[in-house]
Amino acid sequence: MSQSQSQSQSQSQSQSQSRRAAGPGRHRAGSGRARSTRRRSLFLLTCMLAGLLGVHPFGSASAALQGDVQISGHGYGHGRGLSQWGARGYAVDHNWTWQQILDHYYGGTVAGSAGNPVIGVELLSRAGQDMVVTVPSLTVNGSAVGAAAVLVRRTADARFNVYSGPGCGGPWTTWRGGLASGVVVSTGASPADPANHVQLCEGGQVRGYRGKLVAVDTGSTSAVVNHVYLEDYLKGVLPSEMPSSWADLAGGRGANALRAQAVAARSYAIATPRNAYATTCDTTACQVYKGEYTRPVSGSTRTFVEDSRANAAIAATAGQVRKKPNGAVSRTEFSASSGGWTTPGEFPAVQDLGDGTAGNPNTNWSVAVDAGTLAARLGTPAITGISVTERNGLGVDGGRVLRVVVDTANGPYSFTGNQFRSRVGLKSDWFKLNVRSYTESASYTKALYNDLLGRSGAPSEVAPWAGSVAGGTDPGAVARSFLGSTENLRNLVKQTYAGALKRTPDPRGYDSWVAYLRTGRTLNELNAAVYNSAESLQALGGGDMLLWVDGMYQGLLGRTAGASERQHWADVATARGRNYVAFHISGSVEARQKRLVGYYSDLLQRGVDSTGMQTWVPQMMGNGDVDVQVSITSSVEYWNKARTRFP
Repeated sequence: MSQSQSQSQSQSQSQSQSRRAAGPGRHRAGSGRARSTRRRSLFLLTCMLAGLLGVHPFGSASAALQGDVQISGHGYGHGRGLSQWGARGYAVDHNWTWQQILDHYYGGTVAGSAGNPVIGVELLSRAGQDMVVTVPSLTVNGSAVGAAAVLVRRTADARFNVYSGPGCGGPWTTWRGGLASGVVVSTGASPADPANHVQLCEGGQVRGYRGKLVAVDTGSTSAVVNHVYLEDYLKGVLPSEMPSSWADLAGGRGANALRAQAVAARSYAIATPRNAYATTCDTTACQVYKGEYTRPVSGSTRTFVEDSRANAAIAATAGQVRKKPNGAVSRTEFSASSGGWTTPGEFPAVQDLGDGTAGNPNTNWSVAVDAGTLAARLGTPAITGISVTERNGLGVDGGRVLRVVVDTANGPYSFTGNQFRSRVGLKSDWFKLNVRSYTESASYTKALYNDLLGRSGAPSEVAPWAGSVAGGTDPGAVARSFLGSTENLRNLVKQTYAGALKRTPDPRGYDSWVAYLRTGRTLNELNAAVYNSAESLQALGGGDMLLWVDGMYQGLLGRTAGASERQHWADVATARGRNYVAFHISGSVEARQKRLVGYYSDLLQRGVDSTGMQTWVPQMMGNGDVDVQVSITSSVEYWNKARTRFP
């Protein structure tokens, strides 16, 4: 479409819309001087977040919380010992060796050796279930079975029956019965081939394990334990606990993170035996262990858990552990991310500069939790307020939370930081509840109604917004919702009509132009469309182009046009169209400066400083009118003035 066609089409549309019959309307309370020229960005959200009530931190006279509680925090996990992301950061960004990483996180320990003992790994998902195993040259307690698979089942008298079959699905034939606890399933085939490793049947797949599988009686049920050499066990742990791909980072420096993890995992596995029949387990209750590989029951294609890069890190640190001064192996805990400081405990707390490495999604995080959901997770009555009363003092925001008090209508409930984290489902116990005073939030909300909508907010209108702000909702987001509301857009249309047509819009005019604005049109475009209309030419100048230009100057610039200005723009209008003229006058530096002065005067009750003028005027050709209002109304200065204006 050519420029002339576009202008012609816009003129035709504007004329047809602005000729509609006038309807009753009222003017906004307060000064219309600056507001009449405010430009609103009309792609703004129009949802009003109605019904959202935030945290009232004082509890005594507050209503039950009904909206989202905004929570921000740092780190992922308990934070004790090594941070996995921190190890990556130190290896990649700081070029630390794996020994330096371990010395940093595990203060008070020294390097030592543990050899390569056989350990028992309890497979927790198999507790109380039959153990079904397939492997070539299958043996039970050292005796050849002569079948491809066996099923081992605990009996009521705490002994075990063994059944043989052609595969994972049976059918099963009794092989031997009444065996004592500790039934060992192994193979007589060469362990050099992974196909000859014992394979546990898991529904539609089998999982291969190095070593042997053993069925034991726990006293009340059965358990499946993988007896495996420590170094082989680590091959199924390391890729499950840390991405093997990190070894490739920074020209291979990332391998030091995997090496540090290998030593930590080795030490942790053997430091404190789990029970009488297992050294450790295969889930996050201990550390994640997924065996060697999986394959379909009916197929031979193996998907390996193990990774050559992880295996190389294990080999590079073979047998290495961290020991206490008394020679005992240290229980070297680790977590995904410390957030910037580790947690004191068995090891001294240390600042963790490595944890801030690029790509770590856990150093800083935020989440919104619905108040009703929050109460349900905490097991409390409806919540009226929340406060953190004690922290450990390490890091930003005062460090990790030690105590949280939750106010309810039935009185306060107290939680440790870790209890709160666990029940709510937060990444760590280093968090901040972004709450504000309900009274101050109400003052702020009243100011928004006055300054952005030009009226007082009813108590029923103020309450949900104030609660939402108190609960941690960004004030800027609230201001944007006010500015994008139907009420505000109707006011904007009414003010534009007053300047361009000298009348109020009729109902269809309101609907038409509000819809026009919701397509993403700006104030400059609205002004151009309405001032371009034939009705505006008549209303401002009786059909005379010079008088129309003067009327537009008064409406958009607040002053009379000079003779040369009237003639210049009248000539431009004849040559390029009235839409072009109105758009450029509305978007002129003078018009933008005038609007900016109005925003500062109305919202801050002061003039524009030079920084504000230099920052905002250039942006107000785009979406800056809304952005400047949001910036002002979300500022500390506006917040503080709202407290005194609307106590």
